[in-house]
Amino acid sequence: MSWTLCTSAQAIAKTGLASTAIDLTVIDDFSDAIEGSFVGKTRRNWRSSYSSVNADIKNFIADACSSGIANRILLNQPQDWSGRTTETLIDVNDDIWKDGISTLKDFKTGEIKEP
Repeated sequence: MSWTLCTSAQAIAKTGLASTAIDLTVIDDFSDAIEGSFVGKTRRNWRSSYSSVNADIKNFIADACSSGIANRILLNQPQDWSGRTTETLIDVNDDIWKDGISTLKDFKTGEIKEP
């Protein structure tokens, strides 16, 4: 089930760390946990209906989930950054994560309108 809603590359990029500095043995678990949390918090099973989701919404979901996973990675490896840099990255990622949940919590597929 890992990496349905975003890619590992998207999550790693948001940490600012080189992929060689990340414990890759745990990030699949982070992906499962964050994607499951996203499904639970938005009350919509995005994983099972992902193929039918609009491409723009997929990008929005990927942005939110990769931010949540990036924070798990950062919190798992705090020694790799100075305190303030880590805090700033976590704050930005947390804002994106929370915005994704808030926006899609009551989303209805028909709400996307053509201009």
